[in-house]
Amino acid sequence: MQCDKITYRGILPGAEGVTGKKAMDWDAMTRRTQCAEEPGGRFVTTRKPHKEVLEIAVLQEKIEARIEGWFRTVFENRKVLLAALLMILPFSCAQAQSNAQIVFLIVIENHNWIGSGGISGSSEAPYINKTLVPIAAVANNYFNPSGNHPSLPNYLWMEAGQNFGLHDDGLPSQYHQSTHAHLSELLQNAGVAWRAYEESISGTDCPLEPHGPKDSSGSNLYQPQHFPQIYFDDMTGARNPASSYCIQRARPLASLASDLKENKIGRYNFITPDMCHNGHDPCGGNKIAHIDAWLKATLPLILESAQYKAGHVVIFITADEAQNGDGPIPFLALGNGVKKGYRNEIRYTHSSLLRTLEQIFKVSPMLGGAANATSLEDLFSVYP
Repeated sequence: MQCDKITYRGILPGAEGVTGKKAMDWDAMTRRTQCAEEPGGRFVTTRKPHKEVLEIAVLQEKIEARIEGWFRTVFENRKVLLAALLMILPFSCAQAQSNAQIVFLIVIENHNWIGSGGISGSSEAPYINKTLVPIAAVANNYFNPSGNHPSLPNYLWMEAGQNFGLHDDGLPSQYHQSTHAHLSELLQNAGVAWRAYEESISGTDCPLEPHGPKDSSGSNLYQPQHFPQIYFDDMTGARNPASSYCIQRARPLASLASDLKENKIGRYNFITPDMCHNGHDPCGGNKIAHIDAWLKATLPLILESAQYKAGHVVIFITADEAQNGDGPIPFLALGNGVKKGYRNEIRYTHSSLLRTLEQIFKVSPMLGGAANATSLEDLFSVYP
């Protein structure tokens, strides 16, 4: 058949000079030609193209091959760059997280630091006095807030800078708070990960009720009044035992070792021993000795961790309240930037601790008593 204009899609086998991959407008380049339709609908020439057309076709193919090669090189380089970025970015993010300041707050129960029955100098506490004190900065004048007793009001004060008018130990069902003005919520809003490591909880529910093994008095070893975060509705989905937010952050103390190795800890980590180890109940022995033995077994997990050795960790150890009066109660700071073997006589309270935590994590506003408190800066040679 005659074709006034055809699209060149290739040439018959044996045609000279052109491989026939590229499309071109035949009409603009050569005389009218005889053409035939190849099976499958592809138009082909039935004779050799004009010499000038062949030269143009060859040149076009060379140019297009060079352009194609350039694009392939760019694409391959981009793939290499993308692969490199995918390798680097997770490392960079992990590195940035690991370089951030990490705080562990360990709270024991009902003990004075100095004076009759105090931990300082006690023969029942050789680990604290002979191992920790020489590497710690110690506050000799740290008190629970004036007249603030029993346990729950002091734990709430560490979290929110006030006791909400409470002077009793009760469950979250009785004393829950709807306010968002507390430390863990400020941290969450600022993107600062936090965890609580509670001894004798299961880790399968939000621990709003006492549970776990029982001590010699018949009380469950885990008591909610020693875990202040669960008294705030925004932490527990309004007291929901199945709250995933709470369960993800309320972890059994037994998981601390693996979390340290796998870098699953928070930047803020709140730790309380159970009733046999926090100095509250005798549990078949001396209360101070139980605290000392627990610290000796637990603290090396942190002190020997990669995070601590890299200089990213501060550890605060204190008591919720004094056994006699308002104190002084124990307060030791260990780790990054502290003045080792140092003691001061500056008057501090839980408001000082809360202010310091807010400063370390750069969150605001200052909560409750923290707004007018003296920070713990004097305990550090380099304030974190």
